[in-house]
Formats: sequence, C-alpha cells, structure tokens
Amino acid sequence: MADKNSTNIAKAIFDSLTDTENEDEISEEIKRCYIHTDNVLMSNEGTFIKTKYDWYRVAQFPFIIRHTIYDSKDEVFRIVQIGNDKDLELDEPLYIKLSNKDFSSAAKFRSALYKKKRMFKGKDEALNEILEAMPADDDSIYVEKLGWNNDAHAYFFSNVAIKDGEVLKPDEFGLVKSGDKSFFMPYVDSITGGIAKDDVADSFQYFENSEMTFNKWFQLLLDAHKHYCILPTCFMIASIFRDILFDELKFMPILYVKGVRGSGKSSIIRNLTAVFGKPQKEVSLKGNQNTPKSMARMLNQKSNSMVWLDEYHNDIVGNVQGMLQSMYDGAGYQKASFSNDNKVDSVDVQSSLVLTSNYLPENEIFFTRTILVQANETSKTPQQREAFKKLIEIERGGLSCICAELLKYRKLIEERFKGMYDTLFEYFFNRLPGIDTRFLDNMAGILAPAMILLDEKKIRMVNLDFMEELGLMAAKNIQEQFNLLEETNVTLEFWNIIQVLYDRGTIKKGQDLKLLNDTRDGKTLYDEFVALRLGRLYVPYAKEAGNRAKSQQEISEEIIHSEYFVCKKDVRYLSEGDDLGDKRSWTNPTSSIILNYQELKKKLGVSF
Repeated sequence: MADKNSTNIAKAIFDSLTDTENEDEISEEIKRCYIHTDNVLMSNEGTFIKTKYDWYRVAQFPFIIRHTIYDSKDEVFRIVQIGNDKDLELDEPLYIKLSNKDFSSAAKFRSALYKKKRMFKGKDEALNEILEAMPADDDSIYVEKLGWNNDAHAYFFSNVAIKDGEVLKPDEFGLVKSGDKSFFMPYVDSITGGIAKDDVADSFQYFENSEMTFNKWFQLLLDAHKHYCILPTCFMIASIFRDILFDELKFMPILYVKGVRGSGKSSIIRNLTAVFGKPQKEVSLKGNQNTPKSMARMLNQKSNSMVWLDEYHNDIVGNVQGMLQSMYDGAGYQKASFSNDNKVDSVDVQSSLVLTSNYLPENEIFFTRTILVQANETSKTPQQREAFKKLIEIERGGLSCICAELLKYRKLIEERFKGMYDTLFEYFFNRLPGIDTRFLDNMAGILAPAMILLDEKKIRMVNLDFMEELGLMAAKNIQEQFNLLEETNVTLEFWNIIQVLYDRGTIKKGQDLKLLNDTRDGKTLYDEFVALRLGRLYVPYAKEAGNRAKSQQEISEEIIHSEYFVCKKDVRYLSEGDDLGDKRSWTNPTSSIILNYQELKKKLGVSF
C-alpha cells in the first residue's frame, strides 16, 4: 500500500511509465503503491504486466482480492477491490463480489467487470500472473439466510447483525466480526449497490427506534384487534426463538388463522411480521401456482422468522399439501441427488409458518399440526380503527427494534424453555382430559417463550394476571379446535363453501338465510339463531363444490344431527330482488332449518 507522501511521486512517474523499458526507473515509491512482483505492478494508475518488450497496462485501475468467502456448499466468492485505496484520498474504490467462475478465464473476468462499467484488456496469462501476485487474504463465512445464525450466535438483518443486544454494523466490505470469525453480509450497499433490489432484504432491515417498545406496540395491537391477536403474538415471540423450541421438541406448530372477509385476519399477521423490519410480503397459494421447490426456496430465505402463506384452500395440490404438513417437522422440499451415493438433496425450513384462509382445513393429520385462531368479527369500533391507523403509521418507520428487544432475552429463553414447556403441558393435561396430546404439545411449545418473558417481567401484555389469563384462553382454544375433529368432512366443506359464497355476494342474507332474535328474561338477544333455506343454498353450493358435492339429503342429515341444530320451522324471507329497503315484500312461510348461530359462529367461524 502507498502512503500519502508517495502518492504524488508515484503519479508523476507513472505518467511516462509505459514509455520506458527499464524497470530500474520504477521508483520504490511506486512499488509500494499496491503490489509488485517481477512481472506484475498495481498502482493508483492501473494494473501493469511486464512483457519482454515493455510494461503493458491491462487495466486503468488496480484491483486486489480483499476477502475470500465460503458458503455451506463449498462455493467460493471473493470480494475484489477495484480502484484506488480510500486512504490515498483519491477516488473511492468499488467493491464487487465475484465467483470462482468469474476468475476461470480473462473473458469471464472481463465480462464480470464490464457489468460494473470497468474494462480489462489482459489475456488469460496476464490474469493468472496477477492472481499469483496477490497477497494472502482473509477468509469469511457467507451469511446465506437472514435471521438467526448459529455460527455467529447473532441475528442478521439485511443491514446489521444483533448479538447479545449489541448492534454490529458491517464494514465497507460487508463484513462483521463475531468472536474469532468474520461473516460476509451480501446485502450491504458497497457490494450490491443497494438492498432495495431484493424485496426480502428490503423488508428485513433493522431500524433504530428508541421511542417504541414491545409493551407500547402490543397495547396498540390489542386495541386494534382485541383478543384475536394474543395467541398470534405469542407465536411471533416463539418464532424469534424457533431454533430453541425445535431443538428441544423436534417440531414447530403452524399458526392457522381462519377468518371471513373483513375480519382482520390478514391485518393481524401483517402487523406481526412488521417486527422483523417492515410488514413481510405474503405468498399466495391461490391457483396452485407455486411448486414445492419454489416455495421451499422462499421459506428457506430466513431463520427464526415468520413466513406467511395466504389463501390456503382444501383443493391445494397434493405435493404442496404434503410439504406444508412436513414443515411441522422442519422438512421442506426434497429430491434425489445426482450423485451415485443415493443421497437426497433437501431444503430445510428454519422459520415458522403462518397460514391464513377463509376455510377450515379438512385434512385431519394436517389440522392436528396447527394452532387454530378464528377471527370472525367483521364490525370494528372507532377505537379499533384509530389504533389500527396508528399501527400502520409506526410500521412505516420499521419495527425491527421490537425483535431486537426480545432478542436480548435469548439466553433466558434457552435456560428456562424446557421447564416452562413441561409446566404448561402439565397445566393443559390436567384441565383437558381426553384431548389428543399433540394439541397440548403444540400450545405449550408456542406459549413457553412468552410465558418466560411474562414471568420474568421482561414484557407486559395486559394489566390482569396474564399467566392465568393466557393459560385459560389457550385451554379453551385447544378444546374448541379438538372439538372440530368431530365434525365430518361433509359438514366442514359445506360451511366452508357457504361462507365463501356469502362473502362473494352469491348467497344473500334475508333471501337465502336469515338471522333471528330471541327474547329471554324480558331482554332481546339479537342474532341468536340462523334460518337456512337449504333448497336455495344447495344450488350454488353444488356448483362450487363440483364433483365433490354431496347430496342435499346427506347435508341435511349432517346438519340436523349437529350440536348447533335447534329445530325445523317455517320462516318468511325477503322476496327475490328485494334488498333491505323500507318497502319489503316477503315470501310465504318456507320450511327452514334453525341453528344456534352463536354456537355455529364460535365453532366453525362462519359469520353472516
């Protein structure tokens, strides 16, 4: 490297360097500018190769390999400095990341540089001589996933790493030190030209915000979404420490949020994913357009985070359904290797999976691997709307400070997880006799991290005794989800389709079904029952269900023998084409099935 005093001397002599054949005329100051061997000289004026005739400039710039980076597949990358050293107070250097293939020939090297608007005129021999002249460089580990990195024992956002509550900022090469190892962060500006080019990295950034804390944020979340957000928030906390949970239990439950249109199910998840930077983008399952391979790659981009798949449906193709089911055990896409040793190439999933849907899942095996949250309230108070508006405003500035706040307690979670999990499992086991223990395992696992933080008073979620409050809420949730297993696939599918048809406007309240009030103890209870014109409902249902449609008689028998069936009686409905205007025309009394609407809504999540 040149010192500042030699810069002017080196520059002056290099003005005539290419006209001299005498190597002795090259001053010692020039030799110190960059690298010098018998045949290679790199200085602020460029890169030179000594031929038998003269010094030949192969590039207008010097370049030097600064770091060698290795990834988990033993592929090698190198950070190359193009241009002057910033210590010389000349032009700022450019740092680029090149693969081994880029160095395999002068043509490929030239092509790689050309993309950065730099020219290289040398041939293969010149490139080889330059590479041989390079001094030894530092080795680094490539950060392949955002989120938790076990080698660094740190949590990587796209722009910084968080370790033991400390923010580690990358240097100009995109490197951070953790212990005695160096880690290369691929999204830093100096290497890639800006993290905004990658949607995942752009949303998964660390933003400083000293004003916002978990407690303040959760109060807004609770004001906006009421109790529907509590279990999902516990799931988010568990996701930040997913590796601890998975190492102990060997599984990670799937959060399944079911809700009708306008219930806020997507808003809840979007608000929760904002704690990893900005609200994360969902992946749509509609239309079966994603393959297991492409989905597994998306799910493999982050560790100890949340991946959101939207619009789950029961007609999802079998291989995708199987992959989603296997994610409970941490497995992703698998395929046979091209090697001769019968190995299988796999993409493991290291983040938590969240599904949102209008449907209840009909696959029993898959359903037992989920934590079900049913959001079925579509009416929002002015206070809820105001709180939600505030959430959106603070999300614009990024909320990764909340994730960083929770990460400070990782050691505490490691130490206490097993004990808290055992306590919670016993709590549920004693209160819920006869329940499939997988449901108890699932709930105890995702609650344990939040319970530890509450017990240690590191966070606060409500003013009440939340340990008991949360336990009772979770036990009730387990019981209700387990009860759904008693429902036949016929019943689930029918109500799933009816809800979707209602949300589309194909089925209308007042004409096809009707909410009825009840009077008890002199008080009017609104919308206690729902009357069904099954004959009218069956036609759009059968069209939507296609060859999966059951007979009207079979559906009628299932409904009549359900626990929410009340009676059969004649009910008058609005006439065809008559909306809920002032002047109403009514049908003649029509035979109808009367159901307990409040029980139906609570159990199956329907909302009319």
